[in-house]
Amino acid sequence: MRVLAIKLNNISKDVKLSGKRGLRQLPIARYPRVILAMRTSTAFLFSTFVLTGASLFAADTDPKAGVADATKKLADLASYAWKTTTRNQGGGAFGGNSSVRGKAEKGGYTWVSSSSPQPTLEFARKEGKAAVLLEDTWMTLDQASARRASGSRNAGPFGGGFNEPAITDFKLPTAQVQELLTRLTNFKREGEVVTADLPAERVSELMNPAGGRGGRGGARGGFGGPLQDPKGTVIFQLKDGLLAEYIVTLSGTREIRGNTDQISRTTTTIFSDIGTTKIALAADAKEIVDTLVAGGTPNVFVPEPGFKKLFNGHDLAGWAG
Repeated sequence: MRVLAIKLNNISKDVKLSGKRGLRQLPIARYPRVILAMRTSTAFLFSTFVLTGASLFAADTDPKAGVADATKKLADLASYAWKTTTRNQGGGAFGGNSSVRGKAEKGGYTWVSSSSPQPTLEFARKEGKAAVLLEDTWMTLDQASARRASGSRNAGPFGGGFNEPAITDFKLPTAQVQELLTRLTNFKREGEVVTADLPAERVSELMNPAGGRGGRGGARGGFGGPLQDPKGTVIFQLKDGLLAEYIVTLSGTREIRGNTDQISRTTTTIFSDIGTTKIALAADAKEIVDTLVAGGTPNVFVPEPGFKKLFNGHDLAGWAG
């Protein structure tokens, strides 16, 4: 392939093109398109540079924009994994620690497993269709709802066991951050760390689940009254232009059984295996999700509530004789 180089010396008079056969001088009147192409290309490159530079400048000078940009880049990647840990301190019914592990593929599967003082909740989801693991059996949400109605031991009201809204309303961490950014104020950046404040009313909403009940009893008593002196901060850790970690810290005081207790909640989400995460679902989970996405009926055996498997699929543990 022949490569031509354009020299701009005395361009008002002529254009010089060089190739294998040496330097040639060509009348500019015969090659107006060459000049036009050169000018158009130069203008395009310049405008692209200006727009890209403006975007990067905005992300660097505006802490909120920087976090939003880093979060969007993470969400646009092929996949990622995360772990969220929550530590509660103080009185009330929601003390103790919990954790959520998950994996997400862009346009593919999402897998989530959570643990808390209540039974573990594990589910897989794709395109709004989901399978949930209850009593060591993968099943549809309708089948899981039937178990809850029957009084199964896995019908945990506070997030353990089967909690349908926890599955249908679940948002990926990147979506949670994008929503969180709309509520934060007082953004500050130092290096790769961005901090911001949560308004008091939002802190109260997060610390008083289900409509601000103040625990299960809320203002009516029970496990505590309304949250007083609510405070909240968020720390975002960026790395290589991506969101790597974020920490939400909430605190306040609450009257519990006549005593004023200091309560706090710290939730830390760390991202890992960014761009390389692979999701290998259990065979039954994959069958359920894929069939539902295709509009069919899953062909997966789901035993009656209370059914106990005699064989674990691996060995004869628990067998006698």
